[in-house]
Amino acid sequence: MEQVNDNVRPLFAQTFFCGSKSGVIKQILQFDYYDPECYYKNLISNEKELDRELTKLSTNMQIFLNEETNIINEQQIYPEVKLIDIGFRGEVDTMPFITWVIEFSGKFKKGLNIYKAITPEEKLEYNCRSIWSFPENTRIIRIDTKMLYEIMGNHIIFWANKDQVIGGKEQINFVI
Repeated sequence: MEQVNDNVRPLFAQTFFCGSKSGVIKQILQFDYYDPECYYKNLISNEKELDRELTKLSTNMQIFLNEETNIINEQQIYPEVKLIDIGFRGEVDTMPFITWVIEFSGKFKKGLNIYKAITPEEKLEYNCRSIWSFPENTRIIRIDTKMLYEIMGNHIIFWANKDQVIGGKEQINFVI
């Protein structure tokens, strides 16, 4: 994703997916950054520039999402950015985070469901973590991914470390 200030660099990414029986999936994606020149802190005081930056970040994320292929049960679905926010870790002006709320939906069915994502492969510049939460009593049957993961009932925790290659074709098979 394009950055206005080359000195702002990502430190960590985390995302939370919450799936419902209806097939609606809500995602909260958050990146933590190191911003030694306080670019984002200075931006907060200028509402017009802040709005411009938020629009740009939202648009860039939507373009990135549009380049992915996401499929639920053989039907292509389209993630959509619903909200973006910039905040800071405590009182540290050099540690901003950016949060996107993203939604998409498909049709889950009773029995076997398959979620597929095809994304460009990328070598990570930071550690990342992802948690998927499915409806109660969902059984996770199979996972294909380059990331490390652990299944905990109806939840999956994925993680990858800096310099690891992630992306490509990923798949989660689950029974509702």
